[in-house]
Amino acid sequence: MNADFLVHEATLGEDQLSEASARGHSTISMAAKFAKQINAENLVLTHFGRRLLAAGDGHHLEKGLKEAKRIFHKNIILAEDFLRILIPRKENKT
Repeated sequence: MNADFLVHEATLGEDQLSEASARGHSTISMAAKFAKQINAENLVLTHFGRRLLAAGDGHHLEKGLKEAKRIFHKNIILAEDFLRILIPRKENKT
């Protein structure tokens, strides 16, 4: 499978891996592994949990992003409210 963009939630921090699985959520590294598995060109991360954004210092988010970049070597975008991404139309090659 190939994808131009994968939009994936990243609710919990890397230290909450077992909780993420149990609650049906993902960590940033889980999203990165899936993006790599499906051969995505771009990974758009969204739905960040409070802990990832704790105290506004971005430490947990930064740590997760660093781990994601180690796994997924293509483009990673951190979504924010009202983010718009222009996806160019591809020509059919038939």
